[in-house]
Amino acid sequence: MTQFWIDAFPWDIDAEGIEPALTRLRGELGVDEVRLLALGDEMCYLRQRFVGDDPRRMVQRDAVAHFRPQAGFYKATRLRPTAGGWMKARDPLAKICATARELGLRCSARIECLSNAALARKHEMAACVNVFGDVSDRRLCPANPDVREYVGGVAEDLVESHGATTIEMGAIGFGPFFNMTDGLGHGEDALTEDLLRWCFCSACRQAATDADIDIDTVEKQVRDRIDAGGRQRRRSKPIDDASSESELVAFQQHRGRVVQKLIDLVRARIGERLTVPLDTWSRAHCIPKAAAELRFVNWERIESWRKVHDLYGIDMPGVEGEHAVRFDAMPPACADGPALVSRVHEAVEAGFAQIGFYCDGLMPTVSFDWVRQAVRYGRREG
Repeated sequence: MTQFWIDAFPWDIDAEGIEPALTRLRGELGVDEVRLLALGDEMCYLRQRFVGDDPRRMVQRDAVAHFRPQAGFYKATRLRPTAGGWMKARDPLAKICATARELGLRCSARIECLSNAALARKHEMAACVNVFGDVSDRRLCPANPDVREYVGGVAEDLVESHGATTIEMGAIGFGPFFNMTDGLGHGEDALTEDLLRWCFCSACRQAATDADIDIDTVEKQVRDRIDAGGRQRRRSKPIDDASSESELVAFQQHRGRVVQKLIDLVRARIGERLTVPLDTWSRAHCIPKAAAELRFVNWERIESWRKVHDLYGIDMPGVEGEHAVRFDAMPPACADGPALVSRVHEAVEAGFAQIGFYCDGLMPTVSFDWVRQAVRYGRREG
């Protein structure tokens, strides 16, 4: 039977009142799970409604942990999550998870693993470095041993100490190093923008060398590709297995293996409680081993699941099993209730085991009616 979840921010649940908020999500919307942002980057957003007694409409959060980290899980790394100041001396996430269990609601956690401006600025040795030697001010490198241990510690901490039933492991690939464009006038060329996200930090260089990849040749070829794209203002030739630049192909495949090692480490810590979003920034992890063993969360477009082979050159399983899809339930992404119901219908027909809605803290009041309709329809269909 299809299961439903809703994304939420722990500070919104806390502000509304933990038991009333969870009762609303369980009883009024009919969802089976609440998925909390437990670790995120800097953010600022406008609430579409007042939440509890909190008079603020604009909400700002630093790149912090939205739970109370337990030091014992981070002994093997120099990186430590910093508890968000909004919690003061409390640990609302642990209480939310405990209350959810009492109400028959699963409570899972979403972590943005490598997107963390505070840690990237504090620990430059752990940050990504582009081909020009620019150190990222927001992206941690998955090849760095301290980073891997840090991510594994966060996942284990949330499961063992805070009661999260599942960990959604977001931002695990070599995503944007500086901002969401990272471009130097090449916005029309996706490959050039991607090359600007290839990391050449000391950890990546060492890992490539250990894999018998000529990292100096890779560096030169990446620079040449970027420079050629800038001069000619045309799309770059794709990097594929038939490319004459064999070192580029080898390094591209190596990057996937680097992210796979991060996934493997977390799975070793928390087992089958791990799920991974399939999106633009995490696509580097989509290699056959990961595809065969992991549960995925697809964002928005169901049809894109079927195009993964064409887009990324790798095979993916069908949606049977534990795979999930998440929908944005807010305008303009979602026009109205019937539109959301239609998406849920397609997802149920496609066989997705779980369907999620983004996001409780951002939704205008009308979106809750749409989610309620969609869940009721999905219950009948699934």
